[in-house]
Amino acid sequence: MRKARTIEGSKRILDLTGFRNGKLVAVSFAGLDRRRAAYWICQCDCGRQVKVLAAELRRRTRSCLACSKPSLKHGKRSWPEYSVWRGLLFRCGNPRAGSYPNYGGRGITVCNRWLFGENGKHPFECFLEDMGRRPDPSLSIDRINNDGNYEPGNCRWATCSEQARNQRRQSKRECSNETAAQV
Repeated sequence: MRKARTIEGSKRILDLTGFRNGKLVAVSFAGLDRRRAAYWICQCDCGRQVKVLAAELRRRTRSCLACSKPSLKHGKRSWPEYSVWRGLLFRCGNPRAGSYPNYGGRGITVCNRWLFGENGKHPFECFLEDMGRRPDPSLSIDRINNDGNYEPGNCRWATCSEQARNQRRQSKRECSNETAAQV
């Protein structure tokens, strides 16, 4: 445990120089705001310098903003492919999704590369690397083997008519006055 030191000329401001919390290391005292709250200049392991409230540094803040939000790393959240990728994650992984029974509920999963990323890449970057940009806005993602998972060898960009030909066959049968879909 470090011995508490204070900033020269102040009895109340704790000297945090060299203090590490997660990826941040306090480098120098940045000053006080108008409420007399202390701020520190911190160096993140990624190389960025950020100004952090001392109380936050000691409790919560563990990295600069760019490091703490992986979705900001690729800068492609506004791309239509990002929405497609988020949609497949949602319908396969969220039991509250309306389409979950037809995807995650049937055991359809998303490959680890698209779920967790690989070699320091964001998962969406891996998805984009494997699928490429959507060639036409009218195309959507389609699984070639309808009972297979979302993975590079089983997905393609397809038209509505291609997807219509690639559906599970459903037949209706009568069962004690109830109509049930049989897959």
